[in-house]
Amino acid sequence: QKVRDAFPLLQSSMIKDGNTRSSEWKRFISKPGTSPLYHEDTNTHILKFMGADASCILASDRYLRLRCCENGDAVEEQKQQEQQPPPFPFLSVAFGIAEKSHAYKFLTYGAIFSTLAKWSWGCKLLHSNPDFFTNGFFTSGGPTEDDMKDAKFATYGTAYGLTKDQCVKVKFSGGEPGYIATSAMMSALALTVLNHKDALKFKGGVCTPGSAFSDCDIVFDMLKQEGLDIEVIPTDGNDLAVESGS
Repeated sequence: QKVRDAFPLLQSSMIKDGNTRSSEWKRFISKPGTSPLYHEDTNTHILKFMGADASCILASDRYLRLRCCENGDAVEEQKQQEQQPPPFPFLSVAFGIAEKSHAYKFLTYGAIFSTLAKWSWGCKLLHSNPDFFTNGFFTSGGPTEDDMKDAKFATYGTAYGLTKDQCVKVKFSGGEPGYIATSAMMSALALTVLNHKDALKFKGGVCTPGSAFSDCDIVFDMLKQEGLDIEVIPTDGNDLAVESGS
């Protein structure tokens, strides 16, 4: 409520654009509940991703609506958006598991984890036995060099516009996500700020990554130089709008 009171422009935009979803829009996947959903495009069974990705993406969208652009090339675009704000996005973020039985196993371990995490004694138990409560996925010693060398990730994002023909699909992939890929991403973003600050949308401030590097094509080249691959995948417009990673 404090946010709504502090940003009346955001509130009015939400009321204005809340029901402007075109009837031709492809239905995005509803948030997976207690059962995994099969995603044909990635050949995986998907579950709701429990990280902060969805919140960060939506926060970036709100940030770009509320803060005026400071990049000279984007000022005119900002004025046009203020006169006719784009509709708010519908978003679903999920992760994929190859085997359905493994997906149910993940749900079981997740239920045990969330239950034990409610109490201090349960947290101590989880901290002292990470390999047991994650089926060996996490260990107190961390991954080995061979584990990090063999690990990889892939994230797929499908976005739809106001009609079924307005569709773009992107694959973002790289090496081991926890240690190698994450540090590579941070290095790429830091080098972009250091060496290409004029290409950023804003001159400074506290920004989310999506808002800070929006419309900055150089950042994609910097990410590729760090070993991360970004690929636009041809689509016929019949794919499901979902982001999933494995």
